[in-house]
Amino acid sequence: MNLNEEGNVAYKLFKESLDWLRENYGSFTFFTERDLEWMLQTHIADEITQKNLPYRIFNDWPIERGKKYADLVIRSTTESDEFKVEVAIEIKYEPDHKRKDFRKKKLESPIVSWSDNTNQSSVTGDVKRIKTFVEADRAVTGYAIFIDEGSYFRNKKKMPDGCEWYDKFGRTSGALLIFKNG
Repeated sequence: MNLNEEGNVAYKLFKESLDWLRENYGSFTFFTERDLEWMLQTHIADEITQKNLPYRIFNDWPIERGKKYADLVIRSTTESDEFKVEVAIEIKYEPDHKRKDFRKKKLESPIVSWSDNTNQSSVTGDVKRIKTFVEADRAVTGYAIFIDEGSYFRNKKKMPDGCEWYDKFGRTSGALLIFKNG
């Protein structure tokens, strides 16, 4: 799929925001996936306003009527198809299991799943959803992001095809797994 000029701007906006998150991650303390979604959504909304871009960012946006939602989407304010987005984003978060600000029992096992089930909240499910969104032409570009704060999964699981690990993410030895489609 060829990105149009507008899609390139939305893609660049998200990529710069992800770089901003990587650079500033250690300045924040996250407890849940939604904390990360809120931080990215707020940052992107501020960038849209400051740069006067023709976009809006939404949380839990329906990609298909009554079926699938994306954690975050960047939509053009000029797009007439309410289900078409420029960038669809799925996010998963696994806190560092050595953190002292969680109950010990909460982190005895992983918070996220690695399952291949697309209906389950899982890392590989997010990758499959992003592929589906782009292949069905519901999103120009899609990202599945997994922040593994303490590198719990880094060497334990086989990465889904097309994914890439970025080590030394944030204030720990954590890793960021990114899948980009489109």
